[in-house]
Amino acid sequence: MVLLGINQHLLNQVWTNIYPHIPYFSEITSVLQPFFQNPIPSTALVFLISLFSNISIFPARRGYTTYSAIIVDVAYDSFSIFNRMLVFTTYVANLPGQIERRSKALHYEPFTFPTSLPLIIQKSIRNIENKECNVTQWSYLVNDVKDIEALKNIIYMQKDIPIIVRTMCRGADARTALKVISESRPILYLGTIDNRCAVVGRIEWDSYKKLFRGQFFFDNQHVRNEFKSIAEVEISEQKKLKQQIPSNLIDLIKKLEKEE
Repeated sequence: MVLLGINQHLLNQVWTNIYPHIPYFSEITSVLQPFFQNPIPSTALVFLISLFSNISIFPARRGYTTYSAIIVDVAYDSFSIFNRMLVFTTYVANLPGQIERRSKALHYEPFTFPTSLPLIIQKSIRNIENKECNVTQWSYLVNDVKDIEALKNIIYMQKDIPIIVRTMCRGADARTALKVISESRPILYLGTIDNRCAVVGRIEWDSYKKLFRGQFFFDNQHVRNEFKSIAEVEISEQKKLKQQIPSNLIDLIKKLEKEE
């Protein structure tokens, strides 16, 4: 905080000189400029906000076996000045990418239209780009740790994947990965046009919330918006049909979906 206060003028000059040259940073200048003008109060405010956000993710820490481990971890994350600054710096650095990704991504929770998904992807691209899209469904069934090790080696050998990602994947614990994959049962959908991947979709089962989640990423914002509009019609039609189906039959369908 002392360094920020002493070098406030220098920070303002640096910020003014570099932000026009960084993509998307001009969009968040009005938000970050007050931080450099009032570094000490802003740092205190960031600490309080990050403290609240740390506590708000408490339910997500369901992988711990004891409450004492949760308390120690949350206390350390909350009151470590280095951690607070690291979290804030990481968030700011990722903000431009997050803004771009949100404009080309969709998330559904719960995800309720699995059988019609390939048709929705194809129709979205046909309506916007007037091109035919091949949709591939990919899943990997794992039975034991040997399958995980084989999968890790396959990923590591893919030279088009960044080295840091491949290294982290290779160092992942095989038993933990086996448990996560077995529980989530992920399915990957790829929408390709010639050699271009236009859509990537991932469907997985959330064993904690007892529902399917869907994440979709598009290389074209207009295709993303078209996909969303078609999906909304699909979801609306499903709701109308569910109102006409007896409740005991709905329970049976849900049970069959979980078993699949």
